[in-house]
Amino acid sequence: MGETAASVQLSDLSVDLAKDPGLNVLFNRLGNSSVYGDLTVDYVSPQGKTTQVGVARGLAVYTPNTQRYLHLPLENKPGINYHTGKLRVAYITKSKASTEQLAQAELQLR
Repeated sequence: MGETAASVQLSDLSVDLAKDPGLNVLFNRLGNSSVYGDLTVDYVSPQGKTTQVGVARGLAVYTPNTQRYLHLPLENKPGINYHTGKLRVAYITKSKASTEQLAQAELQLR
């Protein structure tokens, strides 16, 4: 009962190169309802070329939890160098009528 609202922020982004490349991300949920959506990760080269390197569908942060940690394996495609460029991460929810971006973050690679 009553009004429901929720928002989410992505934080603590890092790339793990120990075995296969992977992205670590922390979802931080605020509000009194759960959030649900898909996470996409794009690699942006220093020249500006964008390539999708990761997708996770159906990710939720349910109430009463306020945080969720995720390690997402990243694709090792030709031309991708996880030491340069940046990763653009988007958390998106879709309904029959629309698509809404819940959160976005970027990680500069070094």
